[in-house]
Amino acid sequence: RLQSLRRQMTQDIGFVLPPVHIKDNLQLGVGDYRILVRGAEVGRAEIRPRHLLALEGQVGDVQIEGIATQEPAFGLPALWISNEKRQQAELSGYTVVEPPTVIVTHITEILRRHAFEMLDRAQVKELVDGLSERYPKVVDDIVPAQVSLGLLQHVLRSLLQEWVPVRDLLLIIEALSDGMTEQRDLTTLVEMVRYRLGRTIVQRYLNSQQELVVFTLDGEVEQMMMERQAQQATAASLLPLDIQHWQRFVMRFNEAGAQEDVETPVLLTTPQLRPMLAQALGKVMNRVAVLSVSEVPSEMTVKTIRSLGLRDAN
Repeated sequence: RLQSLRRQMTQDIGFVLPPVHIKDNLQLGVGDYRILVRGAEVGRAEIRPRHLLALEGQVGDVQIEGIATQEPAFGLPALWISNEKRQQAELSGYTVVEPPTVIVTHITEILRRHAFEMLDRAQVKELVDGLSERYPKVVDDIVPAQVSLGLLQHVLRSLLQEWVPVRDLLLIIEALSDGMTEQRDLTTLVEMVRYRLGRTIVQRYLNSQQELVVFTLDGEVEQMMMERQAQQATAASLLPLDIQHWQRFVMRFNEAGAQEDVETPVLLTTPQLRPMLAQALGKVMNRVAVLSVSEVPSEMTVKTIRSLGLRDAN
């Protein structure tokens, strides 16, 4: 299962993820496991062999007997139940999964969040060398004469941090080359690349009707964020609002996402606010996509389902 997952994610994002090694650790409890990236723990949970995990969904009045827990990937309320209760749980509206699926789902989310940390300079060199074999003249003129491997690594990691595929490496390198004609900071260069990759980025979030369903900011909040951003040059590292207002905004966003039942909420905002919002929301929400209006192709249908503010989510 993990080998298959690694192959699929490599195809999705465009670089080869390091192998996943499974090791015994007698210091852990019987059902405990830890997930490490570069030797540092990034996740841990407990599973119960010979049990099933029942996730609460559209659960009716019937309550199933089990051991209360949280699903490790997303923190959802769940129950460990015996195999004999599987049919009863499914008929009662629970989603029932086996322990291996729980672990694989957890690792999938860990990889989504930490893939950018795994892209080292050696892997970037391999990617460039592979591209150079197909387009030697173009690549050799740009890397490293105009775009250093270090800069390219920073840009690719910034893209991967928001789960943007880096498969189209030639387009990324060309966009950076164009951006290097003027003195630009890293954030601006990343935004230029995202603009060129707009169709690829947006495609991942289309619904079955090929619509981009989004949340937007209401006018009051957008104005507050713009004013706060104007206060400092290093706006990307700021909270978009003061701490009290920010906490309230995040709560409203989470409430709205739950009510609309979307797997990955998409926030559509201005090019100026996108980097700051993406960085801040990425730290407090498991899955969120922050897109700029400039990244959305003109012919694409955009459907706004909620305008987010500081007042009641309704």
